[in-house]
Amino acid sequence: MGKDVRIDIGSIHIDREVIEEIIDTAVKDIDGVRLKPKTIVQKIFGFLYKSKSGGIDLQLDNDQQLSIALDIYIRFGDNLAKTAEKVQNHVKLSVEKAVDVKIKDINVTVQGVDRR
Repeated sequence: MGKDVRIDIGSIHIDREVIEEIIDTAVKDIDGVRLKPKTIVQKIFGFLYKSKSGGIDLQLDNDQQLSIALDIYIRFGDNLAKTAEKVQNHVKLSVEKAVDVKIKDINVTVQGVDRR
């Protein structure tokens, strides 16, 4: 009776769209930041693109490490570097909290500033 018994009851799959939604929500949590919207071509031919959201690209490498690339706009007058770093940190915490995946890197590209 000293043996441990493990019963395999199946697997769990988390769709990339769920991770994108987590990232989208995390970015929206940060005041003065928004993701780059989808282009007209992406909207029309959306079935050809991997990403459901604009401004998010996810890559999972052979070691099951996730790379995240974000294209964002930041409110005019905000410090771009500090705000982009805040985005990186908040996205990392949000994804790690929700999904058991190792994040390799989060690359943020500031595509422009919003003058609203």
